[in-house]
Amino acid sequence: MPVDILKLPTAASPEEIPQIKRLNAVFSAGVPDLQYSLTDSAGNQMVLPKSVFHVLVTVARAMADGQSISIIHYDQALTTQQSAEILQVSRPYLIQLLGQGKIPYEKVGTHRRIRMRDVLRYKEERDKVREEALEELGHVSEALGLYDEEDSEPGTQEQ
Repeated sequence: MPVDILKLPTAASPEEIPQIKRLNAVFSAGVPDLQYSLTDSAGNQMVLPKSVFHVLVTVARAMADGQSISIIHYDQALTTQQSAEILQVSRPYLIQLLGQGKIPYEKVGTHRRIRMRDVLRYKEERDKVREEALEELGHVSEALGLYDEEDSEPGTQEQ
């Protein structure tokens, strides 16, 4: 059964937060060459692969900060609504992007399905373009004298 990233987030209960914060502190102070393992109540022990350990570190850090967590397969097929929510755009706008070929998708019957990897790739490219445009706007503002580092504090007037 696939994980639904938008409907099944897991959050720590208030009672679990102190324990997760301690776990996060142990992970954060970890020595790179150490191996971590899980031990069950019967004493059975298994060494954690590094990739699983890194996921646990990420989860513990987020949950220690009070965030909810969902884990999804990178190749998970998403609905248009889920994809739009991840990109923080409207569903009709996402459908426009699909129609323009900006994000690959597959048709399953009459429904469009978009791979998580493709949504994240588009988001990364979009964010990079936005960041570059904002940086350029800053340079243009400086060149036009619209931005002066020695301006007075906001809310005060120069005399």
